[in-house]
Amino acid sequence: MPDFFIMKQNWKSALMLVVLALVWGSSFMLMKRALIAFNPIQLASFRLSLASLTLLPLVIPKLKTVSKKDWQFIAIVGFFGNGIPAFLFAIAQTHINSATAGALNALTPLFTLVVGIVLFQKKHTLLRKIGVVIGLLGSLFLIFVRSNGTYEVNFGYALLIVIATLFYGVSTNVIKSKLQHVNSIVVAGGGLMLASFPAMFILYNSGFVDVLNTNPKANEALMYLSTLAVLGSAFALVLFNYLSSFTRLLM
Repeated sequence: MPDFFIMKQNWKSALMLVVLALVWGSSFMLMKRALIAFNPIQLASFRLSLASLTLLPLVIPKLKTVSKKDWQFIAIVGFFGNGIPAFLFAIAQTHINSATAGALNALTPLFTLVVGIVLFQKKHTLLRKIGVVIGLLGSLFLIFVRSNGTYEVNFGYALLIVIATLFYGVSTNVIKSKLQHVNSIVVAGGGLMLASFPAMFILYNSGFVDVLNTNPKANEALMYLSTLAVLGSAFALVLFNYLSSFTRLLM
């Protein structure tokens, strides 16, 4: 691969990473705002359903390009990278603030590294390991120490986010190892589509419509929730899956 092409793509990937960080960083605040009217189950199931519908027009024309073997890995990405974490984060944020949730989410690179080594026998450079450790130390600082020096962690609910980041680590390694040849829109949209089937059933039976009809804050919360679904899930997942696939090509 020519050096110029690699340099150009590295700048492009870096810019995408910054955009992704901004989008995902705002997702925790959007979740908190949506929880003023909806409960965590309603939030997560609507988020998955709308995100899936958003990408569906882009995914359908490309479905014929996906082999049966690929679908099993797309399903893993759908449930471990999207479906289950959406519920875990929503439940956790009923007792954890957005800043703490964001800091805990920074554990994802650590679990990506560990899962890659343990389950996928990946080898990583010393520099990459040092980078992950630095990121971990930074996230621990943000988790346990607020600006006024006091501690603020509900460990039971924090554990839900830790589990979610572990699942993110599994999903990321599956994308890098098994789905690098599949279009990022198909991986994101296909995974969301599979995860949305149970999510839509849950949403239908969650009392979501009743909240819309009775809660005076529902319209405001729905605006935040819809933004979360379209940007924080659909758009961000396509971007993340693209980056996960492309970085493998440069390694």
